[in-house]
Amino acid sequence: MREEQLQKKFVFVVKISEIIWIAASTAMILFFIFPFAVFAQETDFENTETVFEDETETAPDITAVPDSDPDLDGFISGDDSSEKDNTIHVIIENGSAGSTDNSNTDPAGDGTMTGGDTSYGDVYTGSTGGETSSSGEKILHKPQLLLEDSNLSSQTLKAGTTQEMSVTFRNKSRSQNVYGLKISLSTETKGIEFDKNSFYVQRLTPGEAITLKQNLSIAEDTEPGQVMILFSLEYEDSKATGATGTETLTFNVTQPVRAELEASDIPSVFYTMDTVEIPVKALNLGRDIIYNAKVQLEADGLSPKETVFLGNIDAGTAAEGTIRIYVKGSSGAENSAGKLILTYEDSTGNPYQTAVDFTSEIKESQIQSLKVEDSQEETNSWWYSIIAVLAVLLVSIILFLLARLHKKSVLLEEARKAASH
Repeated sequence: MREEQLQKKFVFVVKISEIIWIAASTAMILFFIFPFAVFAQETDFENTETVFEDETETAPDITAVPDSDPDLDGFISGDDSSEKDNTIHVIIENGSAGSTDNSNTDPAGDGTMTGGDTSYGDVYTGSTGGETSSSGEKILHKPQLLLEDSNLSSQTLKAGTTQEMSVTFRNKSRSQNVYGLKISLSTETKGIEFDKNSFYVQRLTPGEAITLKQNLSIAEDTEPGQVMILFSLEYEDSKATGATGTETLTFNVTQPVRAELEASDIPSVFYTMDTVEIPVKALNLGRDIIYNAKVQLEADGLSPKETVFLGNIDAGTAAEGTIRIYVKGSSGAENSAGKLILTYEDSTGNPYQTAVDFTSEIKESQIQSLKVEDSQEETNSWWYSIIAVLAVLLVSIILFLLARLHKKSVLLEEARKAASH
């Protein structure tokens, strides 16, 4: 009993000692960590403090720009409030309009154009108005020229033709003139030629447009497809600051399609209720692909069993097929006129056709019956007798020879026996 009480006291003391040791350890850890935690909290608080200051934005005053420059002569300036139609129409003809000098010398009057060589530049994207800085100084942005209209845009032109090209450029600035404008034309497509490769305009007022017209020639061997013309623009603003820009014009070129049909094995005579096969061949003689080529028959008394579909045919190649024809016959007519028709399309879906005409005779089929005669011709049998006599004679000779051979064998055997005794 006493030992049990001592054991319980010992266990109680051990537990109390463990609790005290844990509490002391926790207190020591908190003692060392607390100063660092306080310091980190104060630092974070200081970093999160932000001072916001109100900022006021002052809109610049916009000074009205006068409608025109009093120091300039020539074109009339545009107006800021309303657009005026100051379009300049310039028609370029071979050797009749503009100067033939290829230099960049300014012409004598406004709106004069001269030929020149091609040049390129990057697009300058400027504002179209003027504004005033906070110090009161007037700010002028460079004017911008855009290709506004063209009669060839997205059109389809045929190779081997000459078309009039009309393009309109407009000064999109509402306050500034454009000076010393040079427009150069170029393209990477072979076979495209211009009457002139460049034009010169001395001045364009704000909102003013200029229309240039000239002939565009397309060679016969020009590859079909899309053509892009590049317009390179070089000009100056009122402060003689140079600017450049580029505009493009695209249209399509197609080659004229031309095909022929060959059908040389057309019979000169057809018989009713017959089925005839005629070989046909389509030849593409153009420089472009022909599409959906097929051959059909139109003729009196002849009925095609199907239409021959040849499909797409590349330039300079041929496609072959066979058309099957059933001969129905004609109502009392001896000759039948007909034609084989080749139909096809170009790259834009326009239909074309070519035909081979022929004239053939249609005849009724003749049915012949075969009759077998009942009486058969009598034949002579004398040669049968000759064969029989020869056979008997041959058998007799064979039997005679066999008998003699047997007799000789018997005599030989008797002689051998006599000799042995």
